[in-house]
Amino acid sequence: MIELKESNRSTKTFYILITIFSIIAVIHLYACFNHILNLRYATKVFLVPLLLLIYLQRTSKETRSNFTIIALTLGALGDILIICRFFKFYLLLGLSSFLIGHYFYIIELISRIKMKIWKEKSFIALLFLMCFGLFFSYVYKYFMEEGVKKHKFVIPGIAYLATLGILDSTALFYLISKKTFNSLIIYIGAIFFSISDLILGRNLFYKENIYFSFFIMLTYIIAQVLITFGVSRAD
Repeated sequence: MIELKESNRSTKTFYILITIFSIIAVIHLYACFNHILNLRYATKVFLVPLLLLIYLQRTSKETRSNFTIIALTLGALGDILIICRFFKFYLLLGLSSFLIGHYFYIIELISRIKMKIWKEKSFIALLFLMCFGLFFSYVYKYFMEEGVKKHKFVIPGIAYLATLGILDSTALFYLISKKTFNSLIIYIGAIFFSISDLILGRNLFYKENIYFSFFIMLTYIIAQVLITFGVSRAD
């Protein structure tokens, strides 16, 4: 009876967190679309911390991953710092926070792939990495290079795109090796991360568009939600 009550209480807390997150996400996207800066900034800082709480709610001490917790924490920190992007130092810190957070997601995915699979299908993983590497090299060359050079972000820009290539490659390899619903939504989340970051890079370093903030945050929220829910359950 006590365990049943605890389970009901946990389920209720989970749905409350989901409801609060959904409401804030909708308000935030509304603010982005209508260019309400104060409301956009005020709601943005709550999104990833709420996802972190949802992740903690969905996992136990035995299944909880410190890699995911750190990745979400760095994402929350990056959201705060990127708000101050008008100061180049804070922009660099914010992008660095996102960059490092991506690597913790990568480490989380690698930890879920059995070493035996790496040995047997390492050529597939390298093929994925090469394909995504070529794609992001093309994106950099023809869509971002001029703006990145102008803002003296060449090395950080290349490092960021390389990280996206590694993240997408690892997520795809994880999907191929596991073939589960969790691995599928993690892969889709990784792709949405790349879409969000590419739009962000285009907006920051090439040509700013007043509607880009909406699509950046829409794809970013989808990415964080899918990856958070995907890694919250073991395959």
